[in-house]
Amino acid sequence: CGIRLPWLAITLLGGVVTSTLLNLYSKHFSSIVILAAFIPNVMAMGGNTGIQSSVLLVREIAAGPTRRHAMGKLFLHEVRTGALMGLICGIGIYIWSLCLMRMSPPTHMVCSPWYLASVIALSLFCAMSFAAGFGAIVPIALDRCKIDPAVASGPFISVVNDISALLIYYAISFMLILRILG
Repeated sequence: CGIRLPWLAITLLGGVVTSTLLNLYSKHFSSIVILAAFIPNVMAMGGNTGIQSSVLLVREIAAGPTRRHAMGKLFLHEVRTGALMGLICGIGIYIWSLCLMRMSPPTHMVCSPWYLASVIALSLFCAMSFAAGFGAIVPIALDRCKIDPAVASGPFISVVNDISALLIYYAISFMLILRILG
Protein backbone atom coordinates (compact mmCIF):
# COMPACT_ATOMS: atom_id res chain seq x y z
CA CYS A 1 0.00 0.00 0.00
CA GLY A 2 2.76 2.43 0.97
CA ILE A 3 4.58 2.19 -2.34
CA ARG A 4 1.45 2.39 -4.52
CA LEU A 5 -0.62 5.02 -2.69
CA PRO A 6 1.57 8.03 -3.61
CA TRP A 7 1.20 7.17 -7.30
CA LEU A 8 -2.56 6.81 -6.92
CA ALA A 9 -2.60 10.22 -5.23
CA ILE A 10 -0.88 11.61 -8.33
CA THR A 11 -3.61 9.98 -10.43
CA LEU A 12 -6.27 11.61 -8.27
CA LEU A 13 -4.57 14.98 -8.61
CA GLY A 14 -4.49 14.47 -12.38
CA GLY A 15 -8.23 13.82 -12.32
CA VAL A 16 -8.71 17.11 -10.50
CA VAL A 17 -6.67 18.93 -13.15
CA THR A 18 -8.59 17.17 -15.93
CA SER A 19 -12.00 18.03 -14.45
CA THR A 20 -10.87 21.63 -14.01
CA LEU A 21 -9.81 21.82 -17.68
CA LEU A 22 -13.10 20.27 -18.78
CA ASN A 23 -15.00 22.80 -16.72
CA LEU A 24 -12.96 25.77 -17.97
CA TYR A 25 -13.35 24.92 -21.64
CA SER A 26 -16.88 23.53 -21.62
CA LYS A 27 -18.38 26.94 -22.39
CA HIS A 28 -16.33 27.10 -25.60
CA PHE A 29 -17.87 23.84 -26.79
CA SER A 30 -21.46 24.91 -26.15
CA SER A 31 -21.90 25.97 -29.78
CA ILE A 32 -20.26 22.81 -31.09
CA VAL A 33 -21.53 20.14 -28.71
CA ILE A 34 -20.55 17.32 -31.04
CA LEU A 35 -16.89 18.02 -30.24
CA ALA A 36 -17.55 17.61 -26.52
CA ALA A 37 -19.11 14.22 -27.19
CA PHE A 38 -15.75 12.87 -28.39
CA ILE A 39 -13.62 14.05 -25.46
CA PRO A 40 -13.90 10.68 -23.64
CA ASN A 41 -12.83 8.82 -26.80
CA VAL A 42 -9.72 10.92 -27.32
CA MET A 43 -8.74 10.70 -23.65
CA ALA A 44 -9.34 6.95 -23.38
CA MET A 45 -7.53 6.08 -26.59
CA GLY A 46 -4.55 8.21 -25.63
CA GLY A 47 -4.44 6.70 -22.16
CA ASN A 48 -4.70 3.13 -23.38
CA THR A 49 -2.06 3.66 -26.04
CA GLY A 50 0.35 5.08 -23.47
CA ILE A 51 -0.25 2.25 -21.01
CA GLN A 52 0.29 -0.36 -23.72
CA SER A 53 3.62 1.20 -24.69
CA SER A 54 4.61 1.45 -21.06
CA VAL A 55 3.85 -2.20 -20.36
CA LEU A 56 6.04 -3.31 -23.25
CA LEU A 57 8.97 -1.22 -21.99
CA VAL A 58 8.50 -2.34 -18.38
CA ARG A 59 8.59 -5.93 -19.60
CA GLU A 60 11.89 -5.27 -21.37
CA ILE A 61 13.36 -3.60 -18.29
CA ALA A 62 12.25 -6.53 -16.12
CA ALA A 63 13.94 -8.96 -18.51
CA GLY A 64 17.26 -7.66 -17.25
CA PRO A 65 20.31 -5.80 -18.48
CA THR A 66 20.93 -8.09 -21.45
CA ARG A 67 17.82 -6.76 -23.21
CA ARG A 68 18.26 -3.09 -22.26
CA HIS A 69 20.52 -2.38 -25.22
CA ALA A 70 17.47 -2.44 -27.47
CA MET A 71 15.55 0.27 -25.57
CA GLY A 72 16.16 2.94 -28.23
CA LYS A 73 14.92 0.67 -31.00
CA LEU A 74 11.90 -0.35 -28.94
CA PHE A 75 11.12 3.30 -28.16
CA LEU A 76 11.16 4.21 -31.87
CA HIS A 77 9.07 1.15 -32.66
CA GLU A 78 6.46 2.24 -30.11
CA VAL A 79 6.35 5.78 -31.52
CA ARG A 80 5.82 4.44 -35.06
CA THR A 81 3.25 1.92 -33.84
CA GLY A 82 1.40 4.62 -31.90
CA ALA A 83 1.27 6.86 -34.97
CA LEU A 84 0.01 4.00 -37.15
CA MET A 85 -2.64 3.03 -34.58
CA GLY A 86 -3.57 6.73 -34.29
CA LEU A 87 -3.99 6.94 -38.05
CA ILE A 88 -6.19 3.83 -38.20
CA CYS A 89 -8.29 4.85 -35.19
CA GLY A 90 -8.45 8.43 -36.50
CA ILE A 91 -9.98 7.17 -39.74
CA GLY A 92 -12.44 5.08 -37.74
CA ILE A 93 -13.53 7.96 -35.52
CA TYR A 94 -13.76 10.23 -38.56
CA ILE A 95 -16.25 7.86 -40.16
CA TRP A 96 -18.17 7.35 -36.91
CA SER A 97 -18.41 11.07 -36.17
CA LEU A 98 -19.82 11.70 -39.64
CA CYS A 99 -22.39 8.93 -39.09
CA LEU A 100 -23.29 10.35 -35.68
CA MET A 101 -23.76 13.85 -37.09
CA ARG A 102 -25.91 12.42 -39.87
CA MET A 103 -28.08 10.39 -37.45
CA SER A 104 -28.48 13.29 -35.04
CA PRO A 105 -27.57 16.55 -36.78
CA PRO A 106 -26.44 19.35 -34.47
CA THR A 107 -29.00 22.14 -34.28
CA HIS A 108 -26.42 24.87 -34.74
CA MET A 109 -23.62 23.96 -37.13
CA VAL A 110 -20.71 26.41 -37.15
CA CYS A 111 -18.84 24.53 -39.87
CA SER A 112 -19.28 21.48 -42.05
CA PRO A 113 -19.56 17.98 -40.57
CA TRP A 114 -16.51 16.98 -42.65
CA TYR A 115 -14.47 19.68 -40.98
CA LEU A 116 -15.64 18.75 -37.48
CA ALA A 117 -14.89 15.08 -38.19
CA SER A 118 -11.40 16.11 -39.31
CA VAL A 119 -10.84 17.99 -36.04
CA ILE A 120 -11.86 14.90 -34.07
CA ALA A 121 -9.74 12.53 -36.16
CA LEU A 122 -6.64 14.73 -36.10
CA SER A 123 -6.97 15.16 -32.34
CA LEU A 124 -7.20 11.41 -31.81
CA PHE A 125 -4.18 10.79 -34.06
CA CYS A 126 -2.07 13.37 -32.22
CA ALA A 127 -3.15 12.21 -28.75
CA MET A 128 -2.37 8.57 -29.53
CA SER A 129 0.97 9.38 -31.16
CA PHE A 130 2.04 11.49 -28.19
CA ALA A 131 0.83 8.89 -25.71
CA ALA A 132 2.78 6.08 -27.37
CA GLY A 133 6.02 8.03 -27.16
CA PHE A 134 5.39 9.26 -23.65
CA GLY A 135 4.32 5.81 -22.49
CA ALA A 136 7.52 4.35 -23.87
CA ILE A 137 9.90 6.95 -22.43
CA VAL A 138 8.51 7.06 -18.89
CA PRO A 139 9.57 3.54 -17.82
CA ILE A 140 13.06 4.16 -19.18
CA ALA A 141 13.34 7.46 -17.28
CA LEU A 142 11.95 5.98 -14.06
CA ASP A 143 14.34 3.04 -14.26
CA ARG A 144 17.29 5.39 -14.70
CA CYS A 145 16.10 7.35 -11.64
CA LYS A 146 16.00 4.07 -9.68
CA ILE A 147 12.20 4.20 -9.33
CA ASP A 148 10.35 0.95 -9.99
CA PRO A 149 8.68 1.51 -13.39
CA ALA A 150 6.22 -1.33 -12.77
CA VAL A 151 4.66 0.61 -9.89
CA ALA A 152 5.07 4.20 -11.02
CA SER A 153 4.55 4.11 -14.80
CA GLY A 154 0.81 3.41 -14.95
CA PRO A 155 -0.47 6.18 -12.69
CA PHE A 156 2.03 8.72 -14.00
CA ILE A 157 1.25 7.92 -17.63
CA SER A 158 -2.51 7.94 -16.99
CA VAL A 159 -2.38 11.42 -15.49
CA VAL A 160 -0.13 12.97 -18.10
CA ASN A 161 -1.91 11.29 -21.02
CA ASP A 162 -5.35 12.38 -19.83
CA ILE A 163 -4.22 15.97 -19.43
CA SER A 164 -2.21 16.02 -22.66
CA ALA A 165 -5.00 14.37 -24.68
CA LEU A 166 -7.43 16.99 -23.43
CA LEU A 167 -5.02 19.84 -24.17
CA ILE A 168 -4.26 18.43 -27.63
CA TYR A 169 -7.98 18.14 -28.34
CA TYR A 170 -8.70 21.66 -27.17
CA ALA A 171 -5.72 23.13 -29.03
CA ILE A 172 -6.60 21.47 -32.33
CA SER A 173 -10.29 22.27 -31.92
CA PHE A 174 -9.65 25.93 -31.18
CA MET A 175 -7.01 26.37 -33.88
CA LEU A 176 -9.10 24.81 -36.62
CA ILE A 177 -12.49 26.13 -35.54
CA LEU A 178 -11.23 29.68 -34.86
CA ARG A 179 -9.65 29.65 -38.31
CA ILE A 180 -13.12 29.10 -39.78
CA LEU A 181 -14.83 31.64 -37.52
CA GLY A 182 -12.07 34.25 -37.68
